[in-house]
Amino acid sequence: MANPVKGEVGFEVDGTSYKFVLSTNALCELEDAVGLPVSRFGEMLAAPSMRQVRAIFWAGLIDHHPGITPPEAGRLMDRLSVAERDSLLERAFRLAFPEAGTPQKGAAGNGPRKRAGTG
Repeated sequence: MANPVKGEVGFEVDGTSYKFVLSTNALCELEDAVGLPVSRFGEMLAAPSMRQVRAIFWAGLIDHHPGITPPEAGRLMDRLSVAERDSLLERAFRLAFPEAGTPQKGAAGNGPRKRAGTG
């Protein structure tokens, strides 16, 4: 099962469960694949090429599905609707890059503080 606190997004294709996460290693692989630093991903995401979308999808799978190739990731993408794929990528990017100052839901230590009791 995917753990959103760890940035993981789960999905299922043809009865098989997958975990997608844009971890540090995944982002480094993605930088290599698309030839852009992570600081320029926002520009890329404004109008990505299919090659870039497949690279994002592949990079997000490598942590939990080692050995997956870009063509295999593309075939897996083809089993999802465009809406499912886009939702998956959006959720993963939101978890990987939470807004500054906005605590990630469920993250340890980010819940409301309780006041100390009097006894």
